[in-house]
Amino acid sequence: VSQSRYLSDNTKQDVYNSVNWTSNSPDAINKDSNSEKQVVSSNNTGTITITASLNDISSTTTIKISEPKIKSLSIEGIQSIVRGMITPFKALAIYDNGQSIDVTSQVTWTLEDDLAKINKDNIPGLLLGIGTGEVTLRASFQDLMVTRKISITAPKIISLSIHPFGNSPLGLEYQYQAYATFDDGNVLDVTSQTTWESEDPSVVTISNIINNAGKAIALS
Repeated sequence: VSQSRYLSDNTKQDVYNSVNWTSNSPDAINKDSNSEKQVVSSNNTGTITITASLNDISSTTTIKISEPKIKSLSIEGIQSIVRGMITPFKALAIYDNGQSIDVTSQVTWTLEDDLAKINKDNIPGLLLGIGTGEVTLRASFQDLMVTRKISITAPKIISLSIHPFGNSPLGLEYQYQAYATFDDGNVLDVTSQTTWESEDPSVVTISNIINNAGKAIALS
């Protein structure tokens, strides 16, 4: 807010610091801490009247306060997930006043593909990767819609272990199991999918037959 007056010689003089500022909305005029200037702000919509008074002269103006409007919509979250992974996504509404507001629970979430499930456990924006490939996630809010491509990859094995670790009882059948640890943190029993091999079949034999995979017999 600023105020000037014209002198008798038609020159303009800034009387900002001399005038008395008033408004029909008492909380509308506040001093900005950085510029020390009076600024107009309001949490309500409508018309505010601002009056500047100096001596016996006053000047009035009106300011219309309207609701901020959404300028754009965005989806926040990672671009690549592993199948079986549960990942949260967030929707942000960017308004014309510069504000960004989380509208995750207010948007309508949809998927263009069946490789994933959105709103898992009825939690808005929570996505579960079911298949592998690229899916398109869509968020709709009011008259706006935004999409985002998400890549779903198969988990990769990072290590393999055999249990139990130790010696097989002589002459007895002993069951070994193989466990694969994946990069998504899962550990799966892959005994029946593993190719078993003994370094010395004359000492220990081990089976690859279905339903008997991993069964060993110590011969000596």
